[in-house]
Amino acid sequence: MEFITPLGRVFSDLWVNVRRRVLFKLIKLDNQRILDLGCGTGYIGLHYLKGNDVYFADISDDVLDQLPVILEKKFLVDASKDIPFNSFFDIVFCADVLEHIENDQAALKNIFQDLERNLIKANLQFTPTTYISIIFFTTFLSIFVGLILATFFLFFKIGAELPIITLITEDLGLRILKVFWIILVLPLITFFIMYIYPSLEKKSTANRIEHELPFATVSWLK
Repeated sequence: MEFITPLGRVFSDLWVNVRRRVLFKLIKLDNQRILDLGCGTGYIGLHYLKGNDVYFADISDDVLDQLPVILEKKFLVDASKDIPFNSFFDIVFCADVLEHIENDQAALKNIFQDLERNLIKANLQFTPTTYISIIFFTTFLSIFVGLILATFFLFFKIGAELPIITLITEDLGLRILKVFWIILVLPLITFFIMYIYPSLEKKSTANRIEHELPFATVSWLK
């Protein structure tokens, strides 16, 4: 994958490229309606253009003007205010945005407004604020789990024969490159699973009701 420099700062651009590699390898999307919210240079949304319907939103007109997409795919948006079209999308990416917003609580409420509907329809006994807190706390814990796993696999390996756990004999620097991804991927997977769980539970509830009441109309769940 090509190394990009969207921010012009060494460590920030390094982080962007590490995240791109993990994100694009982990999340494969096809035939989805995607919003890149707070898109900046649009490096996330642009990656998913092929096979998806991708839209870009930012608070800066100048930023949007530089994106190589048609005008109808770009929106001028303040994430701390109402986002009326949020439910229009299947996937919303929002990277490096909240730390730049003064009223980040309002922004979180707007970004996760679909989550509230899914929690209600899935009959999960959480308020949106509580569930968002659970998502972030669980993701935070997964960072430590990732550190523990990465440290373990840095020095040990698991085999099919006895002894099952043995010491690593290869070069330490090479081993670090092989296990470092665990620290990044585990929190991303955790966040993604926690975020989509209410939506999956909503669909499961709808299917269960439709199976039990095949002649009933349950449009409120759709």
